[in-house]
Amino acid sequence: MNGTVSDCLARQAAICPLPIDPAPRADELLTGTNSHRHYRLCQRLGEGGHGTVYLAQQLETGQTVAIKLLRDDPRLPMAERQSLRARFRRETLLCERQVHPHVVAFLDKGETPHGQLYTVFEYVPGRTLHDVLATHGALPIELTIQLMAQVLDGLDHAHRQGIVHRDLKPRNIMVAMVGGIAHAKILDFGIGALLPDVRTDSDPALTRTGELLGSPRYCSPEQLRSEPPTLKSDLYAWGLVVIECLTGKAVMQGRSVADILYQQLSPVDVALPPEIAWHPLGRVLRSALHKDPRQRAASAAELLAQLRTVKPRQTGRRAHLSAMYDWLSPSMPAANDGPASAVLCCQVTPIAERENVPPSLQAAHDTLLDTWLACCTDIAMQHGGKLSGTLDDVLLFTFEAQSSPCLAAANAALAMRGQQADDSQIALTLAIHAGFTVSQSRTVARTVIRLQRMALPGTILLSHSARHRLKTLARVARTDKRLVEAPGQAPLPAFRLLSIDSRAAARQDSA
Repeated sequence: MNGTVSDCLARQAAICPLPIDPAPRADELLTGTNSHRHYRLCQRLGEGGHGTVYLAQQLETGQTVAIKLLRDDPRLPMAERQSLRARFRRETLLCERQVHPHVVAFLDKGETPHGQLYTVFEYVPGRTLHDVLATHGALPIELTIQLMAQVLDGLDHAHRQGIVHRDLKPRNIMVAMVGGIAHAKILDFGIGALLPDVRTDSDPALTRTGELLGSPRYCSPEQLRSEPPTLKSDLYAWGLVVIECLTGKAVMQGRSVADILYQQLSPVDVALPPEIAWHPLGRVLRSALHKDPRQRAASAAELLAQLRTVKPRQTGRRAHLSAMYDWLSPSMPAANDGPASAVLCCQVTPIAERENVPPSLQAAHDTLLDTWLACCTDIAMQHGGKLSGTLDDVLLFTFEAQSSPCLAAANAALAMRGQQADDSQIALTLAIHAGFTVSQSRTVARTVIRLQRMALPGTILLSHSARHRLKTLARVARTDKRLVEAPGQAPLPAFRLLSIDSRAAARQDSA
């Protein structure tokens, strides 16, 4: 299946508009599967693509319930109406299979006298996570971990039944207070699917050819490409929701669906915000957010086990993109005195100059640059670097706490270049300098920038000092470039970093 943005946009546009919602009569009673159960609709709670949810009362017990009623639009072709009824029945079947405290409970099902299908669920007196975030903004990390661990628990139960949700997002997570404790429940398996290995002939796939299902902002790349359902798609969506809980805004931002699809289908992994990347939770999120599903955690249970090792009050070190540090200011974090110090300079350059991009594509151009700046920051932080300064498309990272900061900087640079190899729209130029003192922090920033400007796209240049500190750990090539590393010194040769000898590096670490 072709997975281009244009293909996905075409499938998105093919989804039919909202049909007419026939209002039920106030005196109309609905009869459940058991003829002794009757329900009266009280008020509308909300609506989705093809269904409306009502607050209702089960008359025999007085229990308050929620009823999802399938809308039936006579203007639609008969085949379309039959498909919607089949999908609604499939959703009901998926819900019947699940009994779990973090999945909204199925209670009953039926059909109105007018032929409309409906499903009865427990009523959860709370708010959707979307509404909570819209009202209160970002959540504390303790609450985020508590709620999203419950969501993982619910997903794990669904996956063990062979069910993939495929539309996990803040609007489909209810948050309620139970005994004074926040409690999360997963809603709406309307586009859920059975895993291929548990589907039988009586469980047909109902996705129409070329149809895009789900919310692009939370869809995994493989789901957007209409590949067979996999539980790892739910893990990807879960990771995006966790970041949204912690930042108060969706990860995938854009002026159009095309912008969102571009980010989702890009081979570049989702970059974590710096303040999350430093936190132990960052390791868990990276296990969920790889664009390649083969690199994600194997299951919700595995991810939940990782999450439970995170102590909520581990705040980690914090850094922020732009504005956090003045460019080359005296407050720029300098490395400690002595050789245990290195600085990495990275410039991200889109191949197409913004001035040459049509106005309609300039937003996507800016998104591409922002995505890569965040990606490089995330990679540097994974290797122990600290963002020291930014200037437009140039980033400076300081490495100082590791046993071999220069080696950490080199590994970070190689990881950035490896990530960039999958994206022909971006060029990276990188440079590493090492062996400076606190009093030289401003000088070394200018030095490494001069070195970076000598680099060709896709190359990593090492100052003579950095080459000396890597010693036998690096495979390098001498260049014709020469760099004055400190005032009053003669120019020294610069080197091109080719690779790191991983065995030698491992031996040094163990020593």
